[in-house]
Amino acid sequence: MRHRVRKFQRSIVFVMKILLYFALFATFFLLFAIDYPYILKLSRTAAITMVTFVVLGTALLSVYGGYAIGKQKSKPIIHSMILATVITDLFTYFEFCIMNASPANNYAFRLAAPEMLLLILIIQILVIIGWTYFGNFVYFSITPPERVCIITSSKISLGNVLPKIRKYKKQYQVADIIDYKSEDIFEMILRNDTVFFYDVPLQARTALIEFCYDNMKNIYYNPELSDVVAANAKHVVLDDKSFMSLVVKDLSLEQRFIKRLIDIIL
Repeated sequence: MRHRVRKFQRSIVFVMKILLYFALFATFFLLFAIDYPYILKLSRTAAITMVTFVVLGTALLSVYGGYAIGKQKSKPIIHSMILATVITDLFTYFEFCIMNASPANNYAFRLAAPEMLLLILIIQILVIIGWTYFGNFVYFSITPPERVCIITSSKISLGNVLPKIRKYKKQYQVADIIDYKSEDIFEMILRNDTVFFYDVPLQARTALIEFCYDNMKNIYYNPELSDVVAANAKHVVLDDKSFMSLVVKDLSLEQRFIKRLIDIIL
C-alpha cells in the first residue's frame, strides 16, 4: 500500500513540476511575443532562444535543487527557483537582443523592451511562490509524516540531531529514540519507516544499515571519513574482482602556481 502511495506521490510531483516549468516558459515567450511576435514563429531566433531557455533552465534548476516539494520547506525552494529562473531569463533575453540585431529588425544592438522583461520576472516570481506553497500543501495533504527512529550513541549526540529533525514536522514524526547497544533495536527499526543514525560506531552502523536495507527502511546517517572516500571513489574490475578505486593526485604545475600566487597575495 505504501509503495503505491509513493508512486502516486511521484506522479503528482512530476505533473506539478512540468506545469510549473511550462508556465515559466509560456510567461517568458508569450509576453515577449506582444512586442516581438516573430519570437513564436518558425525561425532560427525562436528555435535558439527556446532551446536556450529550456536547456539552461533545466540545468540551473537541477543545480539549485529545482521544484523539491515534499523534501524541503517552501522558502528554500522559492529562493532557489527564483535564482535559477532569473539567470535563465537574463541569459535568454540578452541572447535574443543579440540575435535581434539584424537587417530585418535592428541594425545595431539594443535592449528589447526591458520593461517587459521586468514584468515577466514579476509574474514568474509570483507563479513560483504560489505554485510552491500549493505544491507542498497538496503533497503533505496526501502524505503523512514518516515514522522515525533515531539511533545514537549518547545524549549529547541526540541533542545535536533531534532539534534538526523536529524542524521538519511535516516530513518526519519522531516515534522512537534508542541507543545503538539496546537489545530492542531491531524491533524499533521494524516498526518505523525511517531510521536516522548519528554518531554510531562504524562497525555497529554497518550491521544495522544492512538490516534496514533488508527490511526496506529509509536510512540517514552522518558520514565518516571512509564514507566520504567511498563516495568519491570509482568502481573498477580487475580480472573478475570488483574494487572501489580512489587515486590520490598531487597538485599540477598550474595549480601549484595559482596556490603560490594566492599565498603571496594573502
